[in-house]
Amino acid sequence: MEEIKQLVVKLAKENAWGYVRILGELKELNINRLSKNSVKNILKENNLDPIPQRSRDTWDSFIKRHFQTLWACDFFTKQVLTTLGPRMFFILFFINIRTRKV
Repeated sequence: MEEIKQLVVKLAKENAWGYVRILGELKELNINRLSKNSVKNILKENNLDPIPQRSRDTWDSFIKRHFQTLWACDFFTKQVLTTLGPRMFFILFFINIRTRKV
């Protein structure tokens, strides 16, 4: 049980997660022995806020943090004159922000 308590504290310190999110992460790890109140109590015992304030992140810091995996996309239409007359083309465009690969 002590290992689980340490894991709860570690997850809370390394992430801005509240007790509900931490409980969900524990369930993903097949640790199903805790309730919401148990996680909340563990956090309180360790002087951690069970529902931490979310930081007001800037758009610039968000982009920098996700730069390695960020993709942008656009969807647009273009009317093209063909031998069969005008036709509407639908274009969905993706670009990797870091590599500029399309």
